[in-house]
Amino acid sequence: MKSFNKQSTSNPYANSRKQTLQAFSSHIDGSSESLFAVVSSTHLSIAARDALKKTCAALGYGRAIVYVTLDLPSSLTKSDEKPIDRMRLMELIEGLDPVCLVATDTEAARRCGDAYHAPYETMMQTHLFGRPACSFDKFEALLGSDEKRQSAWRCLRSLRFKH
Repeated sequence: MKSFNKQSTSNPYANSRKQTLQAFSSHIDGSSESLFAVVSSTHLSIAARDALKKTCAALGYGRAIVYVTLDLPSSLTKSDEKPIDRMRLMELIEGLDPVCLVATDTEAARRCGDAYHAPYETMMQTHLFGRPACSFDKFEALLGSDEKRQSAWRCLRSLRFKH
């Protein structure tokens, strides 16, 4: 089981978030207090994570990100753990309660859209249950050139934190 930042007892949502972190611990990595959630069908590369951390900070969220990986090899999941279907994905996202969400690949985008019964097009901002969201066909591929990075930035900057 992964260890997460200690929960604040003065936060009324801490219990729900703690239960979510425990129930989905194999699939969650990063900061348990993050306002910025990244959902991927598979593990992201270090380069992609670094780019998202810089983006998160530039958008006003700080550098703390919570990463959700939907599909893990069986060696990384608990033996009694159920797959993340659309109902469990919605439970996971709502339990984490991020301010915004980024889906890094087509499969993650499709599954987030299915979870919220919402169209979820890539490379444009949308909303999932009131939270701003942005998705990509393959975020990691966009890091290969300045032009592609700028294209990703145009989508991501729509998630700027408004105080």
